[in-house]
Amino acid sequence: MTRPADDAQLDAMLADLLAPPAPRGGDRQFVRAVERRIDAEAAYARARGRFWRSFAFEALAVAALLAALWLLSSTPLLAPLAGAGTGGWRRPRCSSCSCGWGEPSACAIPRAPTDPRRRRPDI
Repeated sequence: MTRPADDAQLDAMLADLLAPPAPRGGDRQFVRAVERRIDAEAAYARARGRFWRSFAFEALAVAALLAALWLLSSTPLLAPLAGAGTGGWRRPRCSSCSCGWGEPSACAIPRAPTDPRRRRPDI
């Protein structure tokens, strides 16, 4: 059997161990910092969602504008502005190599002759 002094010490130790914790300032600061971080991440997610919605809307607007220009360029009234027989906008091409520079003299890509006996003087 235990003695009364041992029981009193055991009761005091258990009371200390099982007592509710005292309020600590560091815990409150940590909780506030975590809550601020959660709020910041939620605000960032909302801003990111607004950005992607805006981006999708603007991309659709640009696509609609390009489609309208393409349709208008194929009308008989505006077809001469787009070029003969293209049915829409066309990019000017170099006639010698189709590089996209427009004029053969502005072409930066020299073209090899097809017949080795016929050599162009500019190559």
